[in-house]
Parts: sequence; structure tokens; C-alpha cells
Amino acid sequence: MLVRVWEMQKRGLLHAHPVFAYSTLSEKVAADRYVEHLDELRHRWGFGYVERKRRVREPRAAAAYLSSYFVNGKGSKASLEESVRSEAMPRSIIHTSVVLTQRSGVTMRTLRLRRYAWKLWRSLPSSLLLATCLDVNEIHYGLREGLSWTEIVSAYL
Repeated sequence: MLVRVWEMQKRGLLHAHPVFAYSTLSEKVAADRYVEHLDELRHRWGFGYVERKRRVREPRAAAAYLSSYFVNGKGSKASLEESVRSEAMPRSIIHTSVVLTQRSGVTMRTLRLRRYAWKLWRSLPSSLLLATCLDVNEIHYGLREGLSWTEIVSAYL
């Protein structure tokens, strides 16, 4: 499982969207077995209906589909605000596999560092930006490498 996203439906029930790699034969067998096993366990654990259709999508399309639930809710879907306020919602609404984060390099830590680099870049005087041609990517790289702010800026002077 690459990603699992929890959704709070307006009727008050939790719904999970698992996302699997589905390219190789072994990935397809594993994903199909997961769905079969989930269906076998549903009566014992009080799960609802287990969707058996496979919706094979390109990664970008799958991300767009999942994120649509969190924007403002659609039809019977709750909005993100309604979802996170629900006591039934798990602490972690979205789980991302470590395999995926290791391969992509995108983690909350790297995203926070990128946001900090952007904030630093936006605070620079325009004269310094023109003199150095320093952009947010260089700042992010310098921070990732453990350089001080002075070292990052002086490297481009």
C-alpha cells in the first residue's frame, strides 16, 4: 500500500481509500489479495461494503481524485474541516508508505524546510536578489546541507 486516505462521510461513517502500486504482476496479486482479505474480515470487524472494482489511474490522477475529498466535500463527502473535527477520525488522516517517501524524497520535514527557504528568499531585499541571482532552490539546498544563512548568501556574492 503506497497511501491510505481516511474520509469522513457526511452520514458519520469513516471510509478508507487505499492506494496500491499496480504495475507488476506481484503488485497486482498483492493488491488483489489485500482486497479479498479485507472483504473476508469485514463481518468480524464491522466493516461496511468493500469495493471490488479496481480503478487503475496514473499517479497524478490518483492524487487529484484523493485530494478532491479534502477541498470542500462533494455530494455526500465531508469537507476537510468537518473531517478533522470529527472524534471518529484517526489521528493520521493520510498515511504515506516509507517506500514512497524514500523514493520521492518528499516528507513533512523537507516540505517545512522548503517553506522556510521560501520565507527567507521572500524576505531578501530586491537589490541583494539582483546582485546574487539567488533563488529559493539554492537556499533550500544550502539549508539541507547544513550551511548557515551567511554561508548561503556569501556563496552567491
